[in-house]
Amino acid sequence: MNRLQGWLVFLPLFFILSCQAAQTDDVTVLSMKKLIDTKVASHKMCHNFLLSKSDVVHYFKQAAQVDGVEFNAQAMILPCKYTGALTMNGKKFQWEIMAGGAGYLFNKTNNNRYLCKGKCCQDIKGLC
Repeated sequence: MNRLQGWLVFLPLFFILSCQAAQTDDVTVLSMKKLIDTKVASHKMCHNFLLSKSDVVHYFKQAAQVDGVEFNAQAMILPCKYTGALTMNGKKFQWEIMAGGAGYLFNKTNNNRYLCKGKCCQDIKGLC
């Protein structure tokens, strides 16, 4: 392999890895609160739903950002969730993570939906 071919292989890989890391390099949880809708009959299952600030950071680094169609088709919305505020790469957001693995990250200009699947579910015990 000559030098040019080596660079042609290395550069795309470098840019892909750089872009992935830049998406959620710096996540800091500012606040979090657990909410349970006690009007729903199955709310007792929520007592075992526990997240830490570390879990929230891990969630937004691992969960897949999805469009509204996929979110509506696959999200399980259960009567318990955590909500709060965080900063990601210097921008402030409000967030929600529901038992079952669905989540939101939003501010005045963004409304992102997330689904925790596969490795994300394995890493955050009791979420999915």
